Amino acid sequence: MEDMKLAAPLAQALADKGYQALTAVQTAVLADGLEGRDLLVSAQTGSGKTVAFGLAIAPEVLNGQDHLLFAGKPIALIVAPTRELALQVKREFDWLYGPAGAHLASCVGGMDYRTEQDNVKLPSHVPSSSSFGRNSITTHVTSLVSIIGIHRYISYIM
Repeated sequence: MEDMKLAAPLAQALADKGYQALTAVQTAVLADGLEGRDLLVSAQTGSGKTVAFGLAIAPEVLNGQDHLLFAGKPIALIVAPTRELALQVKREFDWLYGPAGAHLASCVGGMDYRTEQDNVKLPSHVPSSSSFGRNSITTHVTSLVSIIGIHRYISYIM
């Protein structure tokens, strides 16, 4: 992994997790010319897609820093189609961005609304969210953006 363009805290997190090499999908999202671009990734379950997206957004999230400072506003917004995937994203990003001091939050349907609202109101670098079932994803993202006060955000739909 030494030849990959990985930020030091992410490389440390991967090493701590026992990674000796990135998966094919994780390597693919780090290819030259993809930084800052929208990505559509299709791969089998267990191929490392969640971590791949975490690696892909690292340049924007970390912005060249090894440690994130106070989160005045979120840097990235992750929108997932299901509650389970939104929680998986948060779980994976917790360990991946932990060494960088990132604060993450999740907001998913089927939970106490006040708790979820409080979660995204706390200073967070990367909130993750599900689309709350049948609600329009556009409506949901618009309301979530309103709640957390982020007007410029990065969105990766997994």
